[in-house]
Formats: sequence, C-alpha cells, structure tokens
Amino acid sequence: MTRKKLHIQSIVVAVVMAATCLLSCGSGSESPVAPIDPPTPEPSLFPISFGSQFDGDRQATSRASVPASSFFDNMTVYGFKTFDDGSPSQLVFTGYRLTYDATKVGTDQTNNTGWDYLGRSGSTTLGSTTWTWEQTIHYWDFAAHDYRFVAWAQPERDGQGHAINWTGIAKPEVTVYPAVTIGEQSPYQITNNFATFSKDVSNLLSVTVAADIADTLHAPMVSRMEVVKPSSLRTATGMGNVVLHFSRPFCRVRFLLEDQDGNYSEMGEDLPDNSSLRSVTRVHLAPKSGDAALSVKGDVVVANFPVLTTATTSGVLYVKDDDSRQSPSDPMTTPYEHPAKGSKGWFTNGANEEKWYTFLPTTWQEPFVMSITYGGVERTATVPTEFLNWQPGYAYTYVFKVSAHAVTFQQTLYSYSHYQSGYSETVSW
Repeated sequence: MTRKKLHIQSIVVAVVMAATCLLSCGSGSESPVAPIDPPTPEPSLFPISFGSQFDGDRQATSRASVPASSFFDNMTVYGFKTFDDGSPSQLVFTGYRLTYDATKVGTDQTNNTGWDYLGRSGSTTLGSTTWTWEQTIHYWDFAAHDYRFVAWAQPERDGQGHAINWTGIAKPEVTVYPAVTIGEQSPYQITNNFATFSKDVSNLLSVTVAADIADTLHAPMVSRMEVVKPSSLRTATGMGNVVLHFSRPFCRVRFLLEDQDGNYSEMGEDLPDNSSLRSVTRVHLAPKSGDAALSVKGDVVVANFPVLTTATTSGVLYVKDDDSRQSPSDPMTTPYEHPAKGSKGWFTNGANEEKWYTFLPTTWQEPFVMSITYGGVERTATVPTEFLNWQPGYAYTYVFKVSAHAVTFQQTLYSYSHYQSGYSETVSW
C-alpha cells in the first residue's frame, strides 16, 4: 500500500470516529435516543410490508376473505417496537400514509400486496414538539421483542364496487394522542426530532374515532392492534406481510326467545300453537340500573398501544366524554325474527336481517336484565357482566328460555361471531 493511500485511509477513519463520537459521546446529562426514522438501515435487510383485510361490513355478500382495498385506497399506519432489555420503546411508523395500487405490486421493496408507503412526507406532534419526516423504508429489527401496529382509513367504497358519496358529509374524526403521562413527567423523550417512550407507561398511544349508528356507512374504519414478533414472519424466502384487520367501530346485538320445546322466536309464524312464546306480550332487555345509556353516538377508543411487552391485545371501550356526544337508545324490545316463513340461519344479509340492534362497543360493568310479560305476569332473567364485553365488528346473540313458570338466560347458547364477510363461525364463550 502506498503512503498516499495510507494517508487517505487515515483521514476516513478519523472522520468516522469523529462522527461516532458526536452521536455517542454527548454530555453525561443527556444520553442519545434511537431515531424514529433512522438515517441508516435497521439491523436487518428485510423490509416491513403490509397487507390488509376487512373484518366488518354487513353489506358484503361474500363470506370469502375481503381485502380492505375493496373499501379504500389510502390508510394511515402507526407502529412502534418494544424491547425486553430495558431499552425504551421506539416509534417507527409515525402516521405513515399507505396507498394501494394493484398494478404496482413488486415495484419496490415494501410493496408485496399493492400497499406502498415510500416517497411521502408528513409531520408528527407530541406535546409542544412537531417534527417532519420522509416516509422511508423500514427494516425488521430482530433484536426487538415485538412490533405493534394500528391503522385507520376513511371509507371510499362500499365493498361492492360503488363509490361512497361524501357530499355534505363531514370527514371522519380520528384522534391519535399520547394516552398517559407519568405525574409531571412526559412519557416520551424527544431529542434532535427523534422520540422514544418510557417502558414505565402502560399505554403509549390511543386511536379514537367519532361514531354514530345513524351513519355507519361513513364511519372511519380502524384496524385492531397487531402484535408481531419479527421471527414469526420469517420464511424460507424472506419475510411475510403485516396483515392489518379492519372493522367499523360498531357491534350488533340481538336476542332470541326459546319455548319449552326448543323452538326459537326466529321461527316467527312457524311456532306451534302450544308454544310458550305465544303467551309473551312484552319483552325488555336493558342494563340493570335502568338509566345507563345504550351508546349510539360518541367517541370510541378502538385501539390502545400497550407499551409493556406482557400486553398482547388492544383495549376497546366506549368513552362518554359529554352528554352531547352520546344519547340513549330505546331498550331492546323485539326478539330476532326472519321475515320469510321458514327462513333459518344466524348469518343473513341485507333485508333479511331483522332486529339486530347496533351499538358502540362497550365493556359493561353491570348486568343486563331481560324482563318478559307472560300471561300478564312479569318475569326476569339476568345476563352476567362476563357476557357483556362488546367489541367492534362482532355480533352477539343472547337466548332466553321461556316456560309457564320462568324465564332463564341460556348461557350455553350464548354466542358471538364476526358479523361481516370473511367469517361465518359461531364461538361459544
């Protein structure tokens, strides 16, 4: 090696060492934090890519899997990674905008399914700090304990090829915000426009949407939180996609009455003449307190980001923030029935759906009471709270057996299922 080459090499080494010191040899009072959008590739060369599925629409007629691209071409994704070595959690996808184009599958490293996030810019605000960023490629970090993703989208089509008319309709209200603080201390730290989050917080971010059962068609669609261990997506040829499962922020509830011989109210006029159900003149299913609102309008927290690595699911609850944002619903007063004689089945569509009650998802802290007037006498049955954990995109069926002497909640017949295309299963508690 010539002396000239040695000199050049020494200069390169010195420059690299100086840059390293600038990043890691800062003052003892402020340690560096990992960036949101690192300027260098993450530890692996496997890009993070996304797929999508829609899990919640009563209008779809097929029970085959329905891609979310049947409903929208744009979605916004948040995601962060956690560590089990004491390192702070790191925000990775800061509200990235993903666009769907089926003709561009495979045109870049992140596009395996038509969803692409490269080439856009955006901004993120935490507290009083706002930073801008470019949507660059992200790679899987196999040193991470797991990644956590959530996304939301504005519906553009009805799933059957028809565009949704937004004329005169306000766009979906979606709020993404830091869910907690630690006393006077912020749960996040921002240094040089990069952010990390304390492992001491139980939740990092929440996604909240405004919803109204009077207009389910224009309601924002939000994914459930996906907890992904990078190793679980490893394949012989590379990495699988993060599949985001979307639904609208609503649930459906119904009840059936069963007579002494096992006939159900859904049989309608096919009930035998001696059926105990023919003596029922009034039904009423509602919260036990009598004054609790069945939520039909308001803000719904549809996804929470648990920071702790032991938490693997997102919380879903209804938030009653003020009286103007929620209103009570009439009690459930009509059993489920099919309008067509002899029509059977718990999974029907369109005009055949009778007396499904639509609500905002709620985890009830009090039981429900079924009140039935039978032969002029009122009888009641109680639904315990463990059967009242309503989640978005699900339909819940409660069955009550009616005899000449009593009405009984049939716990073994309680069921819940996805009420959307892509699912047809019934799951017992």
